[in-house]
Amino acid sequence: MEGNVWQVEISDSSDKVIFCRFNNTAAAPSWGDDMWNQTNDLTPGTNNLFTITGWGNQKSEGTWSVYGSNPGGGDNPGGGSVEGNPRYYYKGWVDGADVEPSEATIFDHGVAEIEFATQAALFVLYQVDGFPGVQYMTSAWVDGPRHATLSATGGYEKWNCPLGTTTLYLYDNEDGTLEISADVIPGKKLADPQPDTQDVEKTEVAEKTRKVMENGQLIIIRGEKRFDATGRQL
Repeated sequence: MEGNVWQVEISDSSDKVIFCRFNNTAAAPSWGDDMWNQTNDLTPGTNNLFTITGWGNQKSEGTWSVYGSNPGGGDNPGGGSVEGNPRYYYKGWVDGADVEPSEATIFDHGVAEIEFATQAALFVLYQVDGFPGVQYMTSAWVDGPRHATLSATGGYEKWNCPLGTTTLYLYDNEDGTLEISADVIPGKKLADPQPDTQDVEKTEVAEKTRKVMENGQLIIIRGEKRFDATGRQL
């Protein structure tokens, strides 16, 4: 294992592979209750790196690539200036449901909108078209502070977003880590992988997302698309 990457040797005669996540307390993992998630039968082809983008209740999702071609990481979160529409999303567990990347969860030049009633346990995904996503997570469970440091190699935990938060701010710590916050942090630079339309010293941007209540349900409107509070497109 190296960082967030696990390695295994497979036979040349094998043309399919399944990735599974098991209960780490199991003495001998089995296909019964000890298995939490699994992918479909996958065909690697010429690829050798599979990045999980969502641990589903039925089948988990991910993307294939070649190991070493990932543009993320390094001293500059997101890998600097790269092509392919680089962007950040928040992911996690919101009000009892998994929230996956969508246009409702994207950080627009470092700022995102969120709505939740009970809990939002969050981390961040950096995505470039054509490459596997890079997950930025906390080294330990963070509950209480209104901001948290996220790393691509530091751990697998989340930040428990303070109740009542409606706007998230994502900052580049300029040391390879990100800072997610429920508040504006003066003097810090927003994490913006597409900074052409933003002054790098700017700490707030105009809100481009609208939230409305329809029949008692929160609706998030971004452009011409509509999402519910979990980020599912309607």
